[in-house]
Amino acid sequence: MVDRKEIVNIANLAALGLSKDEIGLYTSRLRRILEYFEKIGDLDGDEADRALPALGPESPLRPDRVEPSLETDALLRNTEFVSRTFFTVKKVIE
Repeated sequence: MVDRKEIVNIANLAALGLSKDEIGLYTSRLRRILEYFEKIGDLDGDEADRALPALGPESPLRPDRVEPSLETDALLRNTEFVSRTFFTVKKVIE
């Protein structure tokens, strides 16, 4: 499970200055979230496919379409963390 050390590490990676109270709060909240995901993982999903026809054959999503985007130079101008034509970020996974 999640402990205070992991919350402090995540906060440091995200450049968040958390107080001791906030670290305790986020540790307990993240534990509850992960426990909930474990419960969901224990569910039998074999019956889930039966609910799909209730949604109908139409997709509620909009169709894909190509639209103009911002130029790369304009995007990269907003940060100092650039490597050639990419944003750079701190390594988060060892």
